[in-house]
Order: sequence, then structure tokens, then C-alpha cells
Amino acid sequence: MPKQKSQQKKTITRCAMYTRVSTEEQAKKSKKEANPLNSQKEVCRHFIALKKEENWAEAKVYEDAGYSGKDIKRPALQELLQDIELGFIDAVVFYKYDRLSRSPKDFYHLVEVFGKHNTIFASATQPLDTSTSAGKLMLNMLLSFAEFERELISERTQTTLSQRAKDGKWHGGWIPFGYDYDYENKMLVINKKESEGVKLTFKRFLEGKRLSEIKEELNALGFRNKIRTIKTRKGIEKTIGGNKQDEDDVIRILNKTVYAGLISHEDKDYKAKHKAIITEKMFRDVEKIRNKKKEKKEISPFLIKKDERVHLLKGILKCGDCGSTMTPYPSGKKQKDGTPYLYYTCVIVSKEPKDSECKVRYLPAREFENIIKKTISDISKNKKLLDECITTANKDSSSGLAPLLKKQKKHQKEINELSKHIKNLVEGMKRGIMSRDVQEEHNRLVEERDRLQLTKDKLSVEVEMKQNKLLNIDVIQKGLRNFDKVIDALPLEDQKELMQLLIKEITVYPFDPEKEQISENQKDTFKIKIRTKWFKIKMSLYAIPDISIGYKNSSDSSYSSKDGCPVWTRTRNT
Repeated sequence: MPKQKSQQKKTITRCAMYTRVSTEEQAKKSKKEANPLNSQKEVCRHFIALKKEENWAEAKVYEDAGYSGKDIKRPALQELLQDIELGFIDAVVFYKYDRLSRSPKDFYHLVEVFGKHNTIFASATQPLDTSTSAGKLMLNMLLSFAEFERELISERTQTTLSQRAKDGKWHGGWIPFGYDYDYENKMLVINKKESEGVKLTFKRFLEGKRLSEIKEELNALGFRNKIRTIKTRKGIEKTIGGNKQDEDDVIRILNKTVYAGLISHEDKDYKAKHKAIITEKMFRDVEKIRNKKKEKKEISPFLIKKDERVHLLKGILKCGDCGSTMTPYPSGKKQKDGTPYLYYTCVIVSKEPKDSECKVRYLPAREFENIIKKTISDISKNKKLLDECITTANKDSSSGLAPLLKKQKKHQKEINELSKHIKNLVEGMKRGIMSRDVQEEHNRLVEERDRLQLTKDKLSVEVEMKQNKLLNIDVIQKGLRNFDKVIDALPLEDQKELMQLLIKEITVYPFDPEKEQISENQKDTFKIKIRTKWFKIKMSLYAIPDISIGYKNSSDSSYSSKDGCPVWTRTRNT
């Protein structure tokens, strides 16, 4: 298999711009009237242009003209979500949060969709950009509130269902085969024809018939599953069901306590208000047989148990040799306590181990994770290095901020003046001054104000972006100061979350210390020996750009005398 080169161009982030206005009148405005959709596009386009160094590029514009933000049933938004699922979009940029959704519930749903597909999303004018560590932190807070809201709704739902069960009322959902629903009295009523099929199902099962035999008899007697009418996302009504019974239909019948005149909730059964089709004794007899069969049923040896072990660097570890992601890989060998040796391996190697020419191939997971922990711990202890790095970064980010703020203030002052003039003209129109000159002057002022507002919005994007890049030395140092004491005390899931918030990406390259050297300008790179192999590690952090984490020289031992874990030393004499 041909080897992929690590020197490939940096991946382009394909950006979708989403715009929306609520009324068709807004959408139909000409350019002279400052069309809101065009203004939103311009600001979003400007935001993407400012991210050019990070390889952000415009991919497509999704435009909902004349659609409310009260729900997500909008054609362009649905198309955008579909394209995200298909992997066509890497980032979504919108003017303000309310353009995406006015409903917190819908917004949290969209956040979950974006997260599921690793899609960055950013507001061009409001501080939420999930490509930054601050944006990720804010997102975690939003999701925490969303989780709280979901749990609250769940609690209320469970309380309602519990009370309904105690009152003997059916919970709702699909109307079960064998019953119809009396909407006037709000209760299930027996369907005479279908109920015969229910009785036959229980009777044959107690006689020892197999599910396939019961299914065949039901179909031969003309029983079909229930016909239902559903409404699609596009609002079209569609009829489903009316098909022959299958084994799943038979199992569903045998599982339902509703046929015995009972309502089940949280492992308790309550007497129902609707009439039973079979006796409770018949249902319990079937239940006993089914439970015994479940206990005897063997688990197939071909079913692979999901790996429940936590890998701290999952999703951020890349192979610099073959260009693929390095993914968790449990070894067949086991340690003394019975747990398998854990590794990270290149996706290409895991799929085609014999054909792959990759030189990195495998990394022992826990050893490598300890190296990364030690690296971050050593960075946190080097106050001088942190100060130098953060000061330099802030100097670059703050340059040009003062002129932008000055321009922004000037434009706001001009906008306020124009707004006063427009207000005076409107008052004059109310008093009957409706000359053509007054009308033209009014239109000119409105146009000028909208133009200035658009310019100010673009400046706000630049100001926000520069301010987000300013790093607070005290905050970063406080956060990292006790890293080495805290990290190993946390549960693995929390360790993983902390590492993912700190580290942007780690790339591992094969390394030969006799033939290669790491140059002084490779500040984000160090070398390490793990067991018998040397590697070159390139690591970038979210909060601290351009941190110097180089290796000293190839003669240094890669193992500490205390616990055998690889360690590293920096190149600089600081």
C-alpha cells in the first residue's frame, strides 16, 4: 500500500455560512436598502477571511429567507444538517445565535448534532467559537445547562407517567395490536378481530410453539400488523403497516402487560381501566417461560464486547508518517491483573497491518499518555518560559487592537448622529412635511447608517478575534500550577476531558537520532525514546501557542530511574 506523506498540505476547514431573516419583505430588499441577508453574509465572510491563516475557506451559503427562528423546520437549515452528516462541512458560521435558533431547546439539539460530527460552529459577532479553548469552555457550560434541563424534564415526565400508571391510564404511543383508542373517553378499547390474534399468540406459545410457527399461523389466518398514519418532516401524511406479522411482532405481543389489563411503570404493575384480552395468569405463565429461556441463552462467542477503557488522547493523536489518525487498540496480550495491554495504532495499520509501510505503527497507550502528562507538568512549572511565551503572544495579538477600537468608537458616534437626523425627519413627516427632497434625504441617511453599521460589525469581528487571542498569564499559570498533582487524582474520564481541553493536536513521527536533529525553530517538537524506538513528537496547545518543548540531545536517557516512564528535557537554557 502506498505510504501517505506527512508533508501534505494542512487540511482545509470547509465553512458553511448560515443566514436567516424572518419575513419575506426583508429578504426582498434591494442592495440599496441594505438587504439583511447580504449584510449577514458579508460579516460571516469577513470572519472566515480573518481565519485564513488557520486554513478556513468558504464552502457554501445556506439561506433561509422568510423563516422564523422558533423551530428548526427550515429548508436551508435541514440541508445544512444533512450536508454535515454526509461530511461535506467542517465549520458553521452565522451572524448571531438567534439566526441559528431562538429556542434554547433547539439550539442545544443543534449543538449536539455539531458535536456528534466534530463540526466547529462560530458566531461572527458574538463570542462563541468552538475552535478556541474559551469557546469550548462556554460550550461545556451551555451543555451542562442543557443536561440539567433534560434531567428536569425527565423527572417531570416520570412523575406524570407514574401518576397515570397508578390511575390505570395507558401511557400513550403506538396503539397496540388488539386495541383501538377511544379519543372521547381517552382509553383503549378492544378490537374484536385483532384481539383473537392476541389470544392465539399467547395460547400457541404456552403450547410450546416456536415464534416462527406462531407467525406463520397468524399470517395464514389473515392477521396483519396495525395500520398507522404518520407525518413526515416535510408535513406529508404517510400510511405505514398493514403488513404480514413477523417474529418481532410476536415478541412485542408477548411482552406487553397491557393485554392482561395492567399498566407497567418502573417494574411495578397497576390495574388498568381498559379491559383485558387475556388473563393475568396466562401472561405470568408466558413471562416465566420467556425468563427461563433468557437465562439459558448463551452469549455468542462472535460478539465483541465494547472496549470500556478510557484513552486520554483519543481523537487528538495523529501519525506523522502515514497521515492517519491514531486510534485505541487493545492488544491480545494481558497483564497480570487480566487487563489487556493498551495501544494507540494508526487507522491504516489496524486495517491492513501487513500491507502498511508506516514506521510509527503502535504506541503503548499508558506510557505515551504519561509522557504527555509529564510534558505539560514541566511546562506548568517553568514560570519564565510561560511568561515569555504569553507576553510575546499578547504583544502580537494586541498590536492593531487600539486603532480598531478607535475606528469602532468613531463609527458608533456617526451612527448615533445619523439616527438622530433620521428621527427628526420622521417627526417632520408625521407633521405633514412629505416633500420629495425630505423623502430622498431620509433614504440617503438610512442607507448611510446601514453602511456604517455593517462596517462597525466587521470591525467588531476583528476586535473580538484579537481580544480572544489575548492570554491571561495569571489564569493560565493558576490552571497549570497544580496540574501534576491533580491530573492523576482525577477519574480517567475527567483526565481525558482536561487533556482534550488543553491539547489541540499531537503528531508522532518516526525518528533516528543518529541521522536527524530537531532544529531550534521547531519549538513545538521534542524527541523521545519509548522502549526500543525513538519518536519525534509535535504537540500544540490551545491556550499557549508557540510553546518551546524541544528535546535536549540523543544521549539523554529516555527512562527515569523511579518508575521506568520516559521523560524529556528541554533544549533551551532557561
